[in-house]
Amino acid sequence: MTTAIHLELRVQDLDRATQFYHQVFDSPPQGEPGTYSLFTVHGLELLLLVGGVYPVRFGLRLASLADLHALNQQLQARGLTPQSHQFNHPALNLMEHALNLTDPDGHRCSFYHLASV
Repeated sequence: MTTAIHLELRVQDLDRATQFYHQVFDSPPQGEPGTYSLFTVHGLELLLLVGGVYPVRFGLRLASLADLHALNQQLQARGLTPQSHQFNHPALNLMEHALNLTDPDGHRCSFYHLASV
């Protein structure tokens, strides 16, 4: 049984990346300063390590559109400006509502909700 997803991101500046994700998740990291940061939120373990950066995109699916709207307000209150997008997936008969943030190293973090069309 899976209880969490583990994602490892390589970053150039650990302090800068840690501050960014602390703002995004509004949760303090675990870890050893200067060595690594670990955030455990929304069923995700996000590990930040210094190293060669290869930007990736990752997403967290939220349970409702109301949750997505509430998160948007929370992110803006924390000084972040997520980009809001809607995508129609006709083959799936679904509409995706998404909030996207790009971290200082170019990794794209998406929060999204899928709704029937």
